[in-house]
Amino acid sequence: MLFQLLFGSGRMQTYTVHEGPSRPTDRIDRAEALAFVKDGFSLQAFLLGALWLLMQRLWLGLGLYVAAVVSILSANAWLGLPAMSTLIALIGLHVIVGFEADTIERLGLEQKGWQSLGSVSGTSALDCERRFFDTWLHTQPVLAPSKSPVLNTPTTANPRAPTSATARGAVAQRLATLWTRAR
Repeated sequence: MLFQLLFGSGRMQTYTVHEGPSRPTDRIDRAEALAFVKDGFSLQAFLLGALWLLMQRLWLGLGLYVAAVVSILSANAWLGLPAMSTLIALIGLHVIVGFEADTIERLGLEQKGWQSLGSVSGTSALDCERRFFDTWLHTQPVLAPSKSPVLNTPTTANPRAPTSATARGAVAQRLATLWTRAR
């Protein structure tokens, strides 16, 4: 019950939406490339700490985390404090990482050239995506896919690899499913 209250689906969630530096020309491709970063406490970042920072490729955050751990360990060794104080300090560091994970992730995206498009709130991740795309998609120009046969052929050596038109169809189908669920 406590877990439902803290992490349940009835709570409102807020996401910030970010777009990468290389923007595709087609709006469906642009929609597929957007990144949604959830605001709030990250349980994964709290539990995994440095491993989470490494998996997210947040090198500056990882460097600061390692510097903080080294500082905590050396300060406790220099002061001769018991091991319990080291454990409490490291748990405190993980709590800070858990609460600041979204900010760290947004700063990492910003360093890579991503731009913030705004924020959206909803009862779930799908609800937030649907709400964002309801307002964002109609403001974007619709560009037809290229008629060039070179661009419509698979770019990988795998003959079963989907073409860009197939991928766009899958994204359009997902957006249509989100739209019908919302109604």
